[in-house]
Amino acid sequence: MEIDFPEAQEDNPTQCLALAISQPQIKRVTDELNEQFPLIDDKNGWSFSESNFFLTNDIVINHLISHLIYIFTENNKAKDVFADLVLKELIIRLMQTKARTILLENFQQNINTNRLAYAVKYIHENLHRTLSVKELSEKACMSEPNFYRCFKQQFGISPVEYVNQKRIDLAKKTSPMYRNKYC
Repeated sequence: MEIDFPEAQEDNPTQCLALAISQPQIKRVTDELNEQFPLIDDKNGWSFSESNFFLTNDIVINHLISHLIYIFTENNKAKDVFADLVLKELIIRLMQTKARTILLENFQQNINTNRLAYAVKYIHENLHRTLSVKELSEKACMSEPNFYRCFKQQFGISPVEYVNQKRIDLAKKTSPMYRNKYC
């Protein structure tokens, strides 16, 4: 493991937590997800790669890790069961975070092979309009409930939350007050 914190100084220390999750534990979770909630347009399905995860400021991930630390330090006879449940959620959230980062930041590269990427492209091109889940599901060639479920399952947020998040980002970029104050 290589850890690099260029901003860390003697008077500005940085904390780091390394968490190792066993391969069999990860495989159980990914097998269960692939069986119960297969990914659309992804023949490889859910997988957990060993590439780096940079989780700074991810509130949900940080909360789960804090909760895991609490479980490990409390004196509870069922802590192994609790830890197993939180680890399962953590693995899923990590995969969702990575999928969201890869697909949403590089959606242009995937629009011809992934229906969700195509819907994301459509969202970006039509933020100025009222967008409905029905319209987005039609663009993705999916039923409305299936589109909503697949979007939320793969990215960890609903299509409506994503649209609102992108509109807020756009407003921040185009607002004179924001540009003057924060740029």
